[in-house]
Amino acid sequence: MKITYEHCGLYFVIEVDAGQKARLVHFSAKPYSGGEAPHKYYTLLELHCLGADTDDHHGARNTFTSPAAEMKYVSHRFTERGGTGCWRSSLRTAAWRRRCSMSFARAYPSSAAGTGW
Repeated sequence: MKITYEHCGLYFVIEVDAGQKARLVHFSAKPYSGGEAPHKYYTLLELHCLGADTDDHHGARNTFTSPAAEMKYVSHRFTERGGTGCWRSSLRTAAWRRRCSMSFARAYPSSAAGTGW
């Protein structure tokens, strides 16, 4: 399943695979063309717990986000209020349930350009 959202010129696409893993496929000011090359799995949430022995390192740095990488997609919703859009998703594992939120504020008016905003 592909979930797409656009608000105030920002586009993002979330892909949920058959195993219910959600990954961020596209986040840009340009619309999604569908032609992006496959890339490493980008989770919607960064969540680290100490004590897990993971085999995913960049030098001495542990790059595997556990338990975030095991989290499964449950649901999502879009809301909009006063020009601000909000994406909320729910993710879970057997032991964890977390909500992830992203807010998209209305762009500043063009008259604010160059005024320090």
